Amino acid sequence: MRNCTTFSVLDKSCISLELVKNFAMLCHILGLPLQVFEIFTNSVTILMFRNLDLNSSVHTEALSATYMISQLFYFIPRLLGSIGPTPDSEPHDLCLIRTAAYMLNIYKNANSLLITCDIAIQTCVVTVPLDFKGDFTVFRTKIAIAVLVLTSLLCHFPVLVTQGFTTATDDKTNTTRQTTWLCQNRNEKRLLNNTVSNIVYPVAELTSVITLSNELRESATYRDSVLTAKLQPHQNGVQGIKGDGKLSSQQNP
Repeated sequence: MRNCTTFSVLDKSCISLELVKNFAMLCHILGLPLQVFEIFTNSVTILMFRNLDLNSSVHTEALSATYMISQLFYFIPRLLGSIGPTPDSEPHDLCLIRTAAYMLNIYKNANSLLITCDIAIQTCVVTVPLDFKGDFTVFRTKIAIAVLVLTSLLCHFPVLVTQGFTTATDDKTNTTRQTTWLCQNRNEKRLLNNTVSNIVYPVAELTSVITLSNELRESATYRDSVLTAKLQPHQNGVQGIKGDGKLSSQQNP
């Protein structure tokens, strides 16, 4: 087996995520304490990324993109009901999010707002379906998750494109230049990277957080109205629930 330091950043990201996910399932099946899971995930993170170049924007975006893509194949199907989450799995889900936070915090030179938004969004997405079980709230949760995924992909796409530059070497002058049409020189590439990382991506992620929070608030309002209707029946009227989730009082004739 190759030494850990010889793997690429993407290899390390995929390997560490798979190890963490599999160990999370094992901890859940065996009923191991949460501390055991945290020790394992921290050890994997340190082992995999101990020699990571903190100043490399390529490494930063590769980690971020790999992590986001992994959520599409792991968290999203679970939250949409293909594998129903249970209250017992919540601690391990949240711990997995903290592990991702460790991975993101490895490159402390990255934009701190980007890291904060990533952690906040993933935490919300994981905990939402554990709190709201009704059909009405599940529908709204699906909409919020769809908005989250689309905005995240749209924000990551230009970053991934900027990492795909090809170069050509001129044997006569012994120089290397970029040959792609998107950016003519390294300065333009760096400017585009900085714009996406520092402006476009954080703003879009914050928009996703606001959208998701608004959906949660409306879902919580609807749930409270349902509970109120069940627990506080009126003697002179019949409580009905409108399609928008608000209570309406209909007087008996």
